[in-house]
Amino acid sequence: MKLSNKRIIKVDSNKFERALETPRHIYFVDFSEGDNTKNVRVYNREMKLVTDGHLAGVGILEDIKDEIYSWVSPKAKKLVELVKKAKEDELS
Repeated sequence: MKLSNKRIIKVDSNKFERALETPRHIYFVDFSEGDNTKNVRVYNREMKLVTDGHLAGVGILEDIKDEIYSWVSPKAKKLVELVKKAKEDELS
């Protein structure tokens, strides 16, 4: 399967940047939007929208926490670090 190399998706006035990939999903994040019910969109590997908003936000956090991702953008590395730190804090 050929994977799209699309790096940015524009929806209305929002710009979603490719942030994280898993074997099944590609997450796009609007880093300028602070509301996690609006700033994440998740697509399947065929680039069809799976979900957005709150469920996508929960999904990206769970995939980071469970270390299911295969690629992380430079902008999303801070999010990965924060989630890993929170996971370590839970375990200690």
